[in-house]
Order: sequence, then C-alpha cells, then structure tokens
Amino acid sequence: MSKYCPRWVYMTIVAQACFDYIKLDLGAGLLVISNKYDDGLKEIYEDTDLPKIDGVAMEFLRICSELKINQNTEHVISDYLYYKFNYVNLFLKRNFQSFVNDIRFSDYPRYPTAEDTVNNFYRFSKSWATKKKVLYDKAWNLKTQDKFSELKNLAGRPFSSELLKMQDINKVEEKLASVWTKE
Repeated sequence: MSKYCPRWVYMTIVAQACFDYIKLDLGAGLLVISNKYDDGLKEIYEDTDLPKIDGVAMEFLRICSELKINQNTEHVISDYLYYKFNYVNLFLKRNFQSFVNDIRFSDYPRYPTAEDTVNNFYRFSKSWATKKKVLYDKAWNLKTQDKFSELKNLAGRPFSSELLKMQDINKVEEKLASVWTKE
C-alpha cells in the first residue's frame, strides 16, 4: 500500500510548526522548526514534492498579523490544529477508527499547494477573529493527541543541535520579525 501525505496532515503540520515557534523558547528559529517537520514528513510518507513548511508557516504568521490577532496567535493556531486534525469540515468529524481505510495515509499523491494551505488558514482565521473566542481546547497541539502516533512522535522530537547553528537562521528571523513578532 502506498503511503502518501493527506492534505489535512500537511496543513496540521504547518500549524504545528507555527505553534512550536510561538510557544517554545528554545532559541530555535522557524527554519529549524520547519526543517524538523519537513524531514519527519519524508520519513512517514512517500511524497517527495510537498511544499516547504517554513514559507507556508511564515504566511500563517503574516495572516495573524494582518488580521491583528498577534496577542492571540497561539489560540488561533491551536484552534486551527484541533479543527484540521479532528474534523473533515464543519459538520463531519474525522473517523480515526475506520475499518475500511486508514485516513492517516492516502493511496495516491494529493499534493497540497502552499497557496491552498494559506487560503484555508486565512478563511479559518478570519472567521475566528470575527467570533473573538477560543473554540476548542486551549493549547491543543499534536503532542497532546493520541490518535495518530506518528505525528505525536514527530512533534515530540527534539530539534537538531547541528541545525541550530545554521548561519541563515538570522536571515529568516529578520524577515519574519518584519511580519510578526512574539509578544
């Protein structure tokens, strides 16, 4: 059986990278965090053409800034994570216990584009900002779930100390700081 990455998993991973960047104070930049998830997805799935996570994650954070939800970014990201992980759409909950097929994997490549992922997050965030409330479990993320062990293990992995020494982290951080800053 082929094991390709479903679109919802990719969207969830991008949001987890943003959540880690906002919540963790490890000195790890968005590039280092994203690299961990890029490598982890390559280990779990057979896909080779998934969009790089750092660029899409930067767009997620830009959207939060654009919608003026900087101080609540952690909440909107956590809610998006919860929603994408647990729901197919507003009315249909994801069935992780299906005997027919394993929803954690796709039988054929369904490459999500960076643009589709960003647009999906934008629609969710715009709705979230309008309602101005936390919809789901506070601080929910992939490390706290127990339905998809591969993603839980990936989210719990430490960051590579070698990558923390990379020279171009400062370039990415400076670009990101012009769009969004931790408060």
